[in-house]
Amino acid sequence: MKIRIKALNKFVKRRRIRNYIELAYELGVDENLLRLAEYGQRIGYDAVKEIYNHIGERETLKIINFEGETMRGFKSKYQYIRGQLY
Repeated sequence: MKIRIKALNKFVKRRRIRNYIELAYELGVDENLLRLAEYGQRIGYDAVKEIYNHIGERETLKIINFEGETMRGFKSKYQYIRGQLY
């Protein structure tokens, strides 16, 4: 899975996020992961799970390229309890 950089930039503008530290906090991931993802590196399921738990399904679908995986398939790998993946 990869981060869609253009969609992430739109997310940043909507939320008025100023830097990687704020963005990492907003998404619930490490800022180094975001820097690597900016250069096309793939991110793992656990990072996507944290993003999902922080910003929700709709926003996650906008900024993550699941590369053939479906949201249903992704969510089936975790326990879904009260809107959170565990």
